[in-house]
Amino acid sequence: MREISLEAAYEVASIAFISLEFDRVVVPGRFSISRVFNIHFSRLPEYKGMFISVWPLLESRAEAGDWLLQQGADPERPNNKGTTPLMYAKDAYLAGRCRKTFQLLLRKGARLEAADHCGRALADYVTDEQFAQLRGAF
Repeated sequence: MREISLEAAYEVASIAFISLEFDRVVVPGRFSISRVFNIHFSRLPEYKGMFISVWPLLESRAEAGDWLLQQGADPERPNNKGTTPLMYAKDAYLAGRCRKTFQLLLRKGARLEAADHCGRALADYVTDEQFAQLRGAF
């Protein structure tokens, strides 16, 4: 078995492509064969392109998220749009559903200044008042 790029995999005439977590969106229609099955472990469409390991953080399960971070999960690993776990956790924090996850990510090294693929940081997605609340989470 050898490793090839996703672009090269699209061109292979006979292929079995299996991916549990992939850093890009796999487009079944791009493969050169007609029978392609794309098994996606993320809840679609809201977590499209998101690694499954971030689910506990998004679901306000701080204890599970803490365990994942202790195992070496990157607190800033973005999805395919560049959205970081902290950008998702801000919604639960601001809504009062879960404040632990946002604070946990900050303690583990997530930065408020991290930008997505559009060049926007967390402050660009909230009001000044909300950003002040988030800065107070330290």
